[in-house]
Amino acid sequence: ITKGKFSNKNDPVQSIGYKKLIEELRKERKFRREKVFHGEYVGRPSGFAYNTFGAHFAEVEVDVETGKVKVLKVVGVHEIGRLINKITAESQIIGGITQGVSTALFEERIMDNTTGNVANPNFRDYKIATSLDIPEITPLIVDTVDPRINNLGAKGLGEPPRIPPAGAIANAVYNAIGVHVREIPMTPDKVLQALKRKEVD
Repeated sequence: ITKGKFSNKNDPVQSIGYKKLIEELRKERKFRREKVFHGEYVGRPSGFAYNTFGAHFAEVEVDVETGKVKVLKVVGVHEIGRLINKITAESQIIGGITQGVSTALFEERIMDNTTGNVANPNFRDYKIATSLDIPEITPLIVDTVDPRINNLGAKGLGEPPRIPPAGAIANAVYNAIGVHVREIPMTPDKVLQALKRKEVD
């Protein structure tokens, strides 16, 4: 490859430019016109629909005496392009919601500001959700083939289910007690502080 051309090693006179090569490839069956796209200089093809979309909804119960939040139900809906394997896709959503519940209510890394070390580097002090804390989870999938992303029309579903649960749970807590808890994890002490703010306001 020299000066924007592909050349034959044994006969440099035989060469083809990038644009011409793409045109020739488009004529081939396996490289149909609709599967080839022109990119921008930043290497990001225009009109490339590759995002995985999702929305989560939570139902919670809040004990206003203790500040404890119990998540009762979470519904997670994700648009993932073509659905290839329903069992693994649903399992991925359930796993992400499980981690999200843990983030929303329990997980808090505490740093020692003088040393820069983590002050709670074990499961005794760094709390995570257990099986008793996980709510009823309903995974829903919008199966919409995306013809522009790849030859399968499928998108990724690795981390997306992990992100929305905390926000959904925080909104459900607000709906239950009428005041925002603006920091996660939403531990009982933070919920009680929020309730005190509400009384003052």
